[in-house]
Formats: sequence, structure tokens, C-alpha cells
Amino acid sequence: MKQNEKTRNIMEKKNEMKYGNMVDLYPLLYTNANIFIPRSFAWEAEAAKAIVTIYEEEIICNLGSKLLIDTDEGIQELSIAFQRNEKGEYRCNLLRFLRDKGVRYEKGPGTYCDGGRFSQKASSAEVLYCKDAIIEHIVSPYWGHQYELNIANKQMQPNAGGRSVKIVRLNACDPKMQTEIEKWMCKVLWKKSELVAYDLEKAIRQFAKRTPFTCSLFYQKYGDEYSWEYYHA
Repeated sequence: MKQNEKTRNIMEKKNEMKYGNMVDLYPLLYTNANIFIPRSFAWEAEAAKAIVTIYEEEIICNLGSKLLIDTDEGIQELSIAFQRNEKGEYRCNLLRFLRDKGVRYEKGPGTYCDGGRFSQKASSAEVLYCKDAIIEHIVSPYWGHQYELNIANKQMQPNAGGRSVKIVRLNACDPKMQTEIEKWMCKVLWKKSELVAYDLEKAIRQFAKRTPFTCSLFYQKYGDEYSWEYYHA
């Protein structure tokens, strides 16, 4: 085995992806943390039902659930401290937990931009994640099947035309290509190199319907300021 292949295999094993669902805490809270609910077999201890409370809202999860915090060094993972009450329920008051862990937050509006109130279903995405990045899959009436690679670790962000790219988002994707899309996004992450226009062109041709809004990039404009830009396919 060549040395570069051996190095890549070690990196992939070290950054093994975990699978489950992630609940975006907005619009309940403004914070850089979200709840990850791992997919587990029913007989595993961590699969037991648990409840996270945020103000008057309840998020149904399981004992294996984590708090994922987005930092410049990558994804910080915290196990949620559930306590069993007199009814036998496993619960955690998330606001108290965030304060205990020193995680900053502010109260959000509780409603989405269309006026609808928060719901766990509307704020959930199917995800794969490792310590460096998260791959999200959501289905939207506006963008169809959307896949997003969010590279939290600045050291792992690829360069595109002289700019560091934090997020690569593909809209209107073919759901039958999910496995291949995830593999492509993992390759973008683990290559840690140049993201050239041909890479995006090829991905769009293979995975998505070709529209002006198929692909967008969240790139480093200057300093700590990032901005969205559509890739014009």
C-alpha cells in the first residue's frame, strides 16, 4: 500500500462518521450548539427514550444523544446529562445544562420566518458527522433533497479560487444518489486541498438537477466574515 493511501485510510478511520438525526435549536435559541440523536438498535441501552426540555418545548431523543458545538477547531461533543424522575422518565433541562457547561445562548423568536412555530420535525436533519464536519440531508418544498457539507474545523476547509470554503450545499439532488453524494462530500473533506470548478460541475451533473441555484458555497470573505455565493452552473 502506498504511503499516501495508508495515511488517508488512517485519517478516514480516525474521522469515522456517526449517523443519526440532528435537531437545530433555532428558532428556540440562538447558539452554536445542536442536539444529535444517534440511530441505535432497540435493544441497546442508549436507545431508551429521553426528553430534552427547552422552555415549554420538548425534544424527544434517546440516552445516547449528544450536544454538538460548532467551534473553529471542529465539532465539540458533549453527552447530555439526563436524570430519571419519579415517573421513570429520563429528562434534561437544556438551558440549565448549557449554563453549567458554559455554552452561550440567547432566547430565539420561537417561530420560523414563515410564521410557523418550532417543531422537532421541521428542525431535524439526517446527518453524518465526525470531529471535523457534518453532512446534513433535508427534504424541503423549496430545494428538494438538499445535502450540505459543513466543515467546522478551519484547518480542514478546502480552498476555492483563493478563498477558504466552510460549507458546500447541493440542492435538487437525486435521492437515489445519497450514498454517492455522501462519499463525494467525505472526499472533499478528507482531501483538504483545492476545490476546483470542475469538481462542482461534475458533482452537479452526477447528483442534481442543473438549475441556477443548484450549488452554493459559504466562503471566507475576509477575517472572520463569511458570505454565501451561488455557483453558477
